[in-house]
Amino acid sequence: MYIAIREIKKHPFRSFLILCLISLIAALVLLLSGLSEGLSKGMNGAIINVRGNLIVMDEEAEGNISRSLLPFEIAEGLHYMPATDEAAPLGHRPTVVYTSDHQANVALFGYTPDTIGAPSDLNRGRLLKEGDQNKAVVDRSFLETFDLDLGDSFRIQEQSSLIEIVGVTGDNRFSMQPTMFMSLDEWQSFQPDDIKDLVTMIVVQGPRELTDEQAKEGMEHILLDGLHVDTRMGVAMGIPGVSEMYLVPELLKWMSYGVVGVICFVFFYIQLIHRRSQFIVLKALGADQYDLFKIVLSQILLLVLGGMIVGFSISYVGHLMMPPSLSVQMPMETVLASGLLFVLASFSTLPLFLIYLKNLPSDPDRTL
Repeated sequence: MYIAIREIKKHPFRSFLILCLISLIAALVLLLSGLSEGLSKGMNGAIINVRGNLIVMDEEAEGNISRSLLPFEIAEGLHYMPATDEAAPLGHRPTVVYTSDHQANVALFGYTPDTIGAPSDLNRGRLLKEGDQNKAVVDRSFLETFDLDLGDSFRIQEQSSLIEIVGVTGDNRFSMQPTMFMSLDEWQSFQPDDIKDLVTMIVVQGPRELTDEQAKEGMEHILLDGLHVDTRMGVAMGIPGVSEMYLVPELLKWMSYGVVGVICFVFFYIQLIHRRSQFIVLKALGADQYDLFKIVLSQILLLVLGGMIVGFSISYVGHLMMPPSLSVQMPMETVLASGLLFVLASFSTLPLFLIYLKNLPSDPDRTL
């Protein structure tokens, strides 16, 4: 470690440039990871954040929520099945919200209060109660879009009465649109007469001791014909356009990890070439390839970890200042996973350095 620190001090400008480049790449990697996280969860948080772990839809909808219609009574039947702990109907339809100076398309969901159809990430205010009329819970992107706050009111195209905001959730958008939640009774009153008694989907909580996939498999064996069950993430990723939008930053993220490995290899290989004569002298004095490798490893460790900490700090602080509409989310598990992959990518070429050092001659005369 002492020799590595001394080498960095001996060439401060070169070390600074390497540190800056690694920091920039680390910042890019974490931003892309946060964007992938945001697109996979934030843009369809209305589905992912329901309290159940499974969603039952009309099989003919082929995974598209907007095309699914189910009888309300199916929820009661599912509630008493052995493969379910709870079940609740959930309605969805697009609508247009009007304020004094703005209007925009919004996803409107209807749920029965005090059931697992309610959103699970309430930040402020309260959820809907039985008997609430002209009340709504909205997600944070809704407030940003319409410049509203808790307690403010707005109108929707289906009715002229003002609707009061009584609760605010986290990022619960649906297909990149802001989301509002009303009681299922009110939601059904907006539906055409011929489908008033139908809902969009049934939220189901499978046995809690099972994983989502295991609960899904158990449910598939007992569902009636014409019904389709999937996990929350499966339904969210099945919404048209979502998987394609998610694929781009995910692909760029993995390409960035590859770039990290290549750049680290090129930089440190060049340094090995420049210090070839030093290593041959050290080897002639009795150092083996592992002693030399420790010197290289120490220098790589200092620069890579230092650059990663700086880059990740810049990205994390920057994402806190970004509006929710940019869909960048960085939970701690994403930061830790990105850091681990970044280190692995940076050190992936270390065995090549060890082979290079092993093949160095131990005769100092060959440095000439």
